[in-house]
Amino acid sequence: MAQYLLIVLSAFALALGVTPLVRRLAVRLGIVDAPSARKIHAHPMPLLGGVAIYVAAIAALALFGDRFYVRQVAGILLGATLCSIMGLWDDRSGLTAWAKLGGQIVAAAILVL
Repeated sequence: MAQYLLIVLSAFALALGVTPLVRRLAVRLGIVDAPSARKIHAHPMPLLGGVAIYVAAIAALALFGDRFYVRQVAGILLGATLCSIMGLWDDRSGLTAWAKLGGQIVAAAILVL
């Protein structure tokens, strides 16, 4: 149980550290959500927050995860990578709700298998 707590806490700490860097990168690359009549923010909001979470979670898993469970870690890595790629794609050009749901179902199926 202590190992899982170490993974969760280290992923949280890494995400806190990586988020400002990813935020600056998103602003520099112009990957922001512009204000509009349907949005509540008045200034452009940087996207790519999922990248910081993904990097932190994968790094924590790689650093503190149990190497004997390679099959499970591979499933987590593949599922998380698929969700992250879809999130990046959605941030850049937008995906329909059905496409996002389909991708999430595929990612969950990979994790279960």
